[in-house]
Amino acid sequence: MVLSTFYHDDSRETFTYPIRCKRGVMSHYLVGQDYVKKQGLRTYKVEIVDSKEGVIKVWKQILWFDPINLEEIDYS
Repeated sequence: MVLSTFYHDDSRETFTYPIRCKRGVMSHYLVGQDYVKKQGLRTYKVEIVDSKEGVIKVWKQILWFDPINLEEIDYS
């Protein structure tokens, strides 16, 4: 399982967690100084990934967006 987070300070992080059973709950904590520094969580996306098949299922928080990296755009 891959958790992609986007924070209010415009920073991003990606976390990978193993899936050990068919059902369960996973919690990701943003507390204390990390919360203050990152100004809270803006949005997130969770992907269930299989090493053979790639992405199997995606859950996105309604405000999720795929960031655009302007450095990768060819303006010629």
